[in-house]
Amino acid sequence: MNLNSITSVFDTKMIILLSETILVYFLYNYFELNLQLDFTIMSVAIVFPLVFSITSAYQRRQDSIGEFAVFRNKIIDLSNIFYSVDKTNKTDYEKLFFSLVELQDIFVNYLKDSSPENNFKKVRKKRKEIFLIIDSYKRLYNEREKDSIIRVKNELFQSAEKLR
Repeated sequence: MNLNSITSVFDTKMIILLSETILVYFLYNYFELNLQLDFTIMSVAIVFPLVFSITSAYQRRQDSIGEFAVFRNKIIDLSNIFYSVDKTNKTDYEKLFFSLVELQDIFVNYLKDSSPENNFKKVRKKRKEIFLIIDSYKRLYNEREKDSIIRVKNELFQSAEKLR
């Protein structure tokens, strides 16, 4: 686990609020001010937003995991549909399959390292290459197969864009 995943919870507002709270605490100690307050309401006001923030972050994580599963399943679907066409031979299938695996590797590297030099253009370039591979075999498909391949290809690329 890296430091960015821990510090991503603290945005600017949270840091300002935390620093104000600490400052007020030390000012009250310095000037020996004593207040008789019921901290129950204040603790509830702190705990509930924190719980909602953690729940929201967890839900976003779960949604991302689900979308990544869709991405991987669409790779399998696309290769299976392509291979099920009668006139597709094994070398044609392997060409598409290895391009899809390479797309997955490029995309996973993009998700792991979101630095400026590792941009989404590599994924889009590979996506275009896969489209051209599929398009070069379109004469082998009937209309139903074309519709299936186009739909699954679009869903594959849409899931990649959603995860971005």
